[in-house]
Amino acid sequence: MMGRLSDIRIKLGKSIRKKRRSMDITQEELCRKAGCFKQVFLSKIENGHKLPTNAALKEISRCLESNWEIRIEVFEKGEKL
Repeated sequence: MMGRLSDIRIKLGKSIRKKRRSMDITQEELCRKAGCFKQVFLSKIENGHKLPTNAALKEISRCLESNWEIRIEVFEKGEKL
C-alpha cells in the first residue's frame, strides 16, 4: 500500500509541475494565485514528498485552469487518494 501511495504522490506532483510549466507560471506565482499555501509546500507536492489536501488540489486545479486534467492523470487506473 505504501508503494502505491508513493506512486500516486509522484504522479500527481509531476502532473502539476508539467501543467504549471506549460503555462509559464512559477511556483511562487501559483501560490500567490491560490492564496492558500506556501511555495515550500508546493515544491514538496511537485517532488512527490507530500499530497495536497483536497482544498489545495482544488485551488491548484483552478489556478492552472485545469479542473479535472490533473486528477484524471492520477485516477485513470482507478487510483484514489
